Amino acid sequence: MIETLRQQILDSSSARLLIRQVAEDVLQGHSVWLLHPAGRDARAIELGLQYEFHARHIAYHNLDVRELEGDPPRCLCRHFETDAGRNGRSPLDSVLDALPDIDVVQLTGLDQLPLATQRRWVETAKIWGRTCQSRQGESPRPAALCCVTSLAPELLTDIDGDVSFKLAWWWGVPSGLELRLLLRRLDSDEATRTECEWREHVGAALASGDELFAEHIWPELTSTIERLRAESRAYAIQRGWTAAQVKAAGLSNGFRHHATSNPLEAVEPPAANRRWWNDCLVHFSWEYGCQWHTAGLALLDDTQFFDSRLCRAQAALVLPRLDEVRHQMCHILTEKHGRKWPYCWCEPAAPEEREEIRQSPYACQWGHLRHLLLKVPALRSERRFEPLATQGWKLRNSLAHARPVEYDAFAELCSLAERAF
Repeated sequence: MIETLRQQILDSSSARLLIRQVAEDVLQGHSVWLLHPAGRDARAIELGLQYEFHARHIAYHNLDVRELEGDPPRCLCRHFETDAGRNGRSPLDSVLDALPDIDVVQLTGLDQLPLATQRRWVETAKIWGRTCQSRQGESPRPAALCCVTSLAPELLTDIDGDVSFKLAWWWGVPSGLELRLLLRRLDSDEATRTECEWREHVGAALASGDELFAEHIWPELTSTIERLRAESRAYAIQRGWTAAQVKAAGLSNGFRHHATSNPLEAVEPPAANRRWWNDCLVHFSWEYGCQWHTAGLALLDDTQFFDSRLCRAQAALVLPRLDEVRHQMCHILTEKHGRKWPYCWCEPAAPEEREEIRQSPYACQWGHLRHLLLKVPALRSERRFEPLATQGWKLRNSLAHARPVEYDAFAELCSLAERAF
């Protein structure tokens, strides 16, 4: 299951769009760095990019910098078998002269090097980019430089805003919807429809932007809330996060629930949060905007942050299902007892609901519906709906007060509804 999910991420629309944009920039002669958070395996992204290069007939040369030792410009000269500074030209000019049939040189293995060596390669990449810019208009066009890598926070600061190359960010991949569709493919034939729907909705909402987390919590999505919270905490510890780090990042001061209204935020991590993005503590999805990682919230002693995130994940599935069941019950009661059944024997306590049920019997809410089924003798023949009304009322109240519900409680609602209708 795990390998299947990781491989399928590159088939998601957001990943394909990002890789296509990198290839398009290369075709325009730009050097590009595709940056991803630390701890992510770059190899799959590199292969996806190479596939795109091949499809677009972009000639590329793959260069593993771990195999080179010494000053990067001179290493490049040796690798491409050209004289450094030949005829008074710079080493990188000599390298570019030796690559007439190459459109792009793809560097790999950079994030495996010591920080000081990474810094030298970053500086070399800047010179490469500026050299290409100074030679625009030449034929053949000088080879661009491309690298898929993670970088230390201090190096992210060094390259941010540099005009010698373009930056692309592994940000918002996969979205919540994409992850939900990918998770749907992983459901076993033995799983019930209720289990499948629960895993899809809750797993995707909790783990959008991090398929590795989705893999980790997948077996526990239908377990108890406490078990899910414990497994989320275990994932955070596995990633090397601590409660102190989470508090320093500001997670305990609240977090976003809404989609972003800032277009730039959908393209790259906010500058103030790039350190946390690099640690995977911050991610983005079109559904929820820029937000803190669910597993990071699980490290906090105060469970309200994790529980609120879990409620949001559950609500997208449970609330529409509750409305569907309530409407079915109201329809049956209206067919048998007319449109006045919600108020002819007993009215609800809330003035707003009293007005609404006179306009439509389908406006009768769970609390009043349950009360009528329990207390009104004229509805004794409909008493079979009382367990269903009680279960619906409990679930609705829990989510309304930001208390997540157990999977077993939702499964019981679905089972009761199936028997009742």
